[in-house]
Amino acid sequence: MLKLNLDFEKAYDRVSHQYMFHVLRKMGFPEGFLARVGLLYTEVRSKILVNGRLSKTVAVNCGVRQGCPLSPLLFVCCVEPLAQILRRDTWISGVKIPGSGGREARCILYMDDVTVLASDAVSVARVLDLTEFFGQASGARLNKDKTVLKVYGEWTQRELQSLPIKTDDKDMKVLGVRFDKEGLGGKNWEDVLMKVKKKLQFWSFRYLTYEGKVLILKSVFLPLLLFFGVVFVPSRSVLARLDFLVFRVFWGGGWERLQRVWVKKERGKGGKGVPDFNRILMCQFVALHVSLCVNSENKASCFVRFFIGGFLRRLGILKTNQTQPVAFDMPVFYQPFKKFLAVSGLEGEGAETLSSYHNMLSFVHGRDDTCAVRGLALGQAEEVWKAVAHPDLLNRHKDLAWLAAHKILPVRQVMTARRMMRTAVCPQTGCTHEETVRHLLWDCCTAQALWNKLTPLVKLMGFKERLKCHMILYGDGHLLKTEKWRPVWQVLNCGKDALWTTRNLRLLQDKDLTPEEVKRVAWAAVKRYMVRDYRRNGLEGAVVCGGTPRGQWWWDREGQRGQARTPNMAGQQKRSEGSYLRTCPALYKKA
Repeated sequence: MLKLNLDFEKAYDRVSHQYMFHVLRKMGFPEGFLARVGLLYTEVRSKILVNGRLSKTVAVNCGVRQGCPLSPLLFVCCVEPLAQILRRDTWISGVKIPGSGGREARCILYMDDVTVLASDAVSVARVLDLTEFFGQASGARLNKDKTVLKVYGEWTQRELQSLPIKTDDKDMKVLGVRFDKEGLGGKNWEDVLMKVKKKLQFWSFRYLTYEGKVLILKSVFLPLLLFFGVVFVPSRSVLARLDFLVFRVFWGGGWERLQRVWVKKERGKGGKGVPDFNRILMCQFVALHVSLCVNSENKASCFVRFFIGGFLRRLGILKTNQTQPVAFDMPVFYQPFKKFLAVSGLEGEGAETLSSYHNMLSFVHGRDDTCAVRGLALGQAEEVWKAVAHPDLLNRHKDLAWLAAHKILPVRQVMTARRMMRTAVCPQTGCTHEETVRHLLWDCCTAQALWNKLTPLVKLMGFKERLKCHMILYGDGHLLKTEKWRPVWQVLNCGKDALWTTRNLRLLQDKDLTPEEVKRVAWAAVKRYMVRDYRRNGLEGAVVCGGTPRGQWWWDREGQRGQARTPNMAGQQKRSEGSYLRTCPALYKKA
């Protein structure tokens, strides 16, 4: 097989306007449309600025406007005649497609990227002649120095010398994907890893929450991997190196506090939703090939059906058809396809599930087990993870609640167990107890003082029950379904955030805050929720105080019930992170 990659000089700038309108008219575009396009390309003149002086007027008779959304469509219409003459020419012998009834694959086009598949030297010479003929009419010019010819299979030296273009043993790029001499693309993933590493280094300098890092992984890095994963499946070593880079940035260092399998689980099952690249790429790869076999009858589907049709027949996805040949053994390239279905338990699923990427991914995620919470039953753990990942919480509070539920918050007891500290005693002055997550957020005297001060605000919100340790650490999944409990859960997380912040100030900067100052830190976080809800839903969407409508009663800094008034939310919107820190003098000095 021969693969010829045609390269045109200044492809967009050399399109003749006369040729373009002639092609559009032959394609059947109405005269009204041609008249409107003619307003952009008829009697176009330009002047050239040279050394501060304008030249004489120059007529522009070729080229499409770059940056115009109409230009790509016009260029595709102009290249279509070349594709038609290459497909219809009888002198060109393409690649026979097995099981297609004698059809051939000749040319693959995407914009100015033209790839021709041939089986002999005569076909290559004919393609070059037709391309020159096309250039005389359209204004295009073939750049033979950059036109690449790749040879696959066994060819004699005499046959290679008869080729009109010299062959190149280097890798060929088609739409950004590299193909080596064997037709494989292992080097693509080396390039991808380098790109991922550079981008991760850039994002590592920014302070992001765990939720923000997961969002960056899904929006910036996952599309890059999906692009190459359609063609080539990454190896185990590539996936291992990719996970190493991702989790080093996710945890902000070398200490991984939780198993990667747990972190990759969905938020509702105790994870953080870090993309499982192996699972996502394989689901996309399987769904694409199964959908080609089941729902398509094009040339690509014939190729795929020949290579994996026998395996899909054994699964019952394809019906047995004696007129369509299939391979007895799957090629090595498709072995990950077979293994993934066996490991994921998808072999018994039908074509409706395997042909849809989202259905398959949902099925695989649904089989994951829920992470257990120490001291709680499995049913209670599911409610805990729903509360931890509640959408009404700030990302910072989601991270703090997630670490506390997994008992991996870096308190002294956790650090001592990993031999990172010598003592596990609470850093609070006068406290001799072991600093665990429960002690920090509930048993410590500082925590008890804060919850006593926040109790009036919780009662004003209509929550009459007494605060308990279980509510503070894990929330209440049943109560979260009610409207009154949601703002209470926000306030409790503000209190946990204040305890964690003041504990770090005490430990790292030797600053002891009074209970009143700790309460002000928590109240500053509550104001954030008020401002956020006001921006989303207006004044009626602010945090509830008492049994009155939202936003009518505000809890002042003394914890008492204020007078009914309309708060100045416009001023609250302008408060920045520095204003949040200024609520507490110690934090303001730190900033």
